[in-house]
Amino acid sequence: MTYHIVALPGDGIGPEIMEGTLNILHLLSEKFDFLVDITSYPFGGHAIDTFGNPLPDETLKACQRADAILLGAVGGPKWQDNNCRPEQGLLQLRQALQLYANIRPTVVTPSTVDFSPIKPEVIQNTDFIIVRELTGGLYFSTPKYVKKDEALDSLHYTKEEIMRIAHIGFQLAQSRRKKLTSVDKENVLASSQLWRK
Repeated sequence: MTYHIVALPGDGIGPEIMEGTLNILHLLSEKFDFLVDITSYPFGGHAIDTFGNPLPDETLKACQRADAILLGAVGGPKWQDNNCRPEQGLLQLRQALQLYANIRPTVVTPSTVDFSPIKPEVIQNTDFIIVRELTGGLYFSTPKYVKKDEALDSLHYTKEEIMRIAHIGFQLAQSRRKKLTSVDKENVLASSQLWRK
């Protein structure tokens, strides 16, 4: 079987990271006998410079057809003051593909304990996963604006958005130590009250 992979090198250190990642992926495909068809597409600041859009239609269509997407890095100081920012492409991609769950494992191995400013006896054996919702809340809620001396972001969630991300958290907890912690600010935020229901 051939896996069709879209590579989005992006900006800054992204192309360098992508080059190393693709080298490793090719080695793995040889070692474990699978085929990969990898095509790179413009994305982020590079795409803004070339097409005026952080997520060109061709890139989005390729991502929708792909078996997997590899993303380097997005953004940089060059595009800070633009109305069209590289990060907008990332948000558009998340929304178009319904990539609502950010899953971030955090593991401290014995060989990395000494790299932390936290005392070794506190940090050793750290092993947890952060699950963060990506397509609701502050990212996509309106109204939203930035004026000269003022800015506004809205925080909106639906029951369905909360339930689907909670389900991901519960699935992960069942496959691990069966513990799940939900972090919110219920005493101040109405959305946190809904999360607790």
